[in-house]
Amino acid sequence: MDQDIIYFARSNEKIYYYLKFHSYLYKDIMRDSIDKKTLEEMMKKEFRLTTGDKINEMVKRLEMVRSFLDILH
Repeated sequence: MDQDIIYFARSNEKIYYYLKFHSYLYKDIMRDSIDKKTLEEMMKKEFRLTTGDKINEMVKRLEMVRSFLDILH
């Protein structure tokens, strides 16, 4: 098992939480088939933290603010 990846996962709260619920990934980490970047990308997709997800969330918030302003006028 790559100790750097385990230390990286434990130092990053979201990745540690992700691994807690997807414990089968430890097997892949032990086989060195997952690196830090791949693990981080998998976590971002799961928790919707990618750039596209952030943009979509901002668009939804702006639409909500616009609808509130339309109601007030």
